[in-house]
Amino acid sequence: MKNTKHNEFLDQNSSNPEISSSKRKILTSLGVSSGILGASALSQHWVKPVVNSVILPAHAQTTPGETTTTTTAAPAPMPMIVLSPMALGVINASGEDATSRTHLVAVRLSMAPTGPVTVSASGATVTGLGSDNSFTTTSWNQDKVATVVIPRDTTVASMAAEEEAKVTFTASGTNSGYTDVKAELTYTAGYFSTDAVAGDVEAEEVSFGSRSATVTWTAPKTRATVAGYRVSSDQSGVTSQTVTGTSVTFTELSQITHTFTVQVLYRNAAGTVVDGGGTAGTDSVVIN
Repeated sequence: MKNTKHNEFLDQNSSNPEISSSKRKILTSLGVSSGILGASALSQHWVKPVVNSVILPAHAQTTPGETTTTTTAAPAPMPMIVLSPMALGVINASGEDATSRTHLVAVRLSMAPTGPVTVSASGATVTGLGSDNSFTTTSWNQDKVATVVIPRDTTVASMAAEEEAKVTFTASGTNSGYTDVKAELTYTAGYFSTDAVAGDVEAEEVSFGSRSATVTWTAPKTRATVAGYRVSSDQSGVTSQTVTGTSVTFTELSQITHTFTVQVLYRNAAGTVVDGGGTAGTDSVVIN
């Protein structure tokens, strides 16, 4: 519409060269030409576009030298009994049969109490803490060694039939922050028999004419502490060998039949190495 009036305006004054020339100069100085004057017909509600808000790519959004740090509060400490198994104890036996097994456990608290704390245990015979089972506001993080004795379950005849034994440590102390706090250890208790023997004993000549033989076997299926194995020949002049693995080689053997015996050795509560009570495994080989 505006362009039409503009053209009419030009047509009406085109007969007057002076007026036409003057008006054209004015329009030209204002930057108005065909089609540009129509911009004045834009809606009065049109506003200048915002150009000072620019979305940058992710890698360019951080101003160099500036670092954004998010701080996450550390979780508040919780009152707990901290148990650290130190070592498997030895079996408690003076000979062929194990009656129980002993474990050593370090006991302490996870944070300072607000009063004295006493730790007791149930589910097994626990010694070592004794009267020294209290923790204070200053000694809470000092380990106390507990001796846990798991009795042998005489109702089981093999590892396959044994069950787990649980030992529960409980903290108590008025206004200490440790009321009825518990911690639990699980042990596989039951078959500690020192009657278990080495299985699958097999003796083989190393090679024809080598005058050597290798004896192999599998470990006994028991939780008693195996100290090693003593392997011997029924022939005189062959020195027996004691090893901790499950194989051994004999050399410079006589060219006869040798029967090798594998005797399991156990360590008792006193730390003494004793022979197992079961029948030792054997196998024979002909040395060529």
